[in-house]
Amino acid sequence: MNQDAPTSRRDYFEDRRDCARASNVEDLMNATKNGVLNSHNRRDDYEEGRDSARALNSENYEEGRDCTRASNAENIVNATKKADRTEEKRGHGKNKCKKLAKLKPGEKIKVTFYNNHALCTTFARHIGRIVRDPSITPVRVKKWTDITETSLKHIFVAVKDKFENMDENIEIDVYKNDIMEHARYLWNNWRGDLSRHYVKPTKNMQQAIKNCPNDFAQADWEWLVKEHFCSKEFIAKSKRNSRNRSHLSILHHSGSKPFRKVIYDNGGKDNNPPALDALFFMTHTKGDNFIDSESSSKHAQIQEQMFSDPSLSNAQLMDKCFPSKRQDHIIGYGGGVKARHL
Repeated sequence: MNQDAPTSRRDYFEDRRDCARASNVEDLMNATKNGVLNSHNRRDDYEEGRDSARALNSENYEEGRDCTRASNAENIVNATKKADRTEEKRGHGKNKCKKLAKLKPGEKIKVTFYNNHALCTTFARHIGRIVRDPSITPVRVKKWTDITETSLKHIFVAVKDKFENMDENIEIDVYKNDIMEHARYLWNNWRGDLSRHYVKPTKNMQQAIKNCPNDFAQADWEWLVKEHFCSKEFIAKSKRNSRNRSHLSILHHSGSKPFRKVIYDNGGKDNNPPALDALFFMTHTKGDNFIDSESSSKHAQIQEQMFSDPSLSNAQLMDKCFPSKRQDHIIGYGGGVKARHL
């Protein structure tokens, strides 16, 4: 018994050791398996996260790219619309008269006159510049008739200095009265534009004075606002003219081209001007159609009057078709044409 005891104890401890080793090995193997599994799981999680991040980044990139493209396209459209609106507001731009600037000293532009009016766009533009030039046409006047004879003479000389009649046998002085009437018409239109664009949009006189045009001396503008645009006479006349314009029911559609130029280009040059019904059709249609029924009805009325009484003169025919109390021009021929011109 005594000899077997140590052996038994040694065996016991060896068994415990072997069990412990086996347990440690098993734990180690399990730990290794778990570690490998966890590593695989972490790698799978990492790869899955990476793929998700890539997909999300790709989706965000594409979405951002599409949004950027859409935004850029929208900005381009908005910029185009803004440019169109700016172009509409800008109108014809500043009147530079480049043809006149290129003239040599003493050189003049030849113009053709028809119905006592020049058929030249540059001619009209030059007059427009003259009536806006304070060194030639005075600003501090309420109406055209307040301009002195000296200033009126200066205006005509400024026109005559740059132009001459195409017909060398007729001096441009023959058309002086008609040229000055043209200047008066452009001057009145310009003053009306000043009121419409710089005075009417404001709430009171002080705001109108501050809203001075760029090419205007402040002192001259202040005088014009106080003494003219805000006067009772001008306000009453402006309201009356607005009412009269609102009654116009038949409007021409020939644009900025004067009626006399339409007549000249369609037979007037060869002393064979178009009949009134043909002239009305050319100046009141777009394409081959009347814009409104009133213009079509009036055209039919002109043709009926011409057929019923061929002996009527052009002035008499227009008086029958367009009754008016005004005697200063013939209706249907555009501005500035009077009975003596026909």
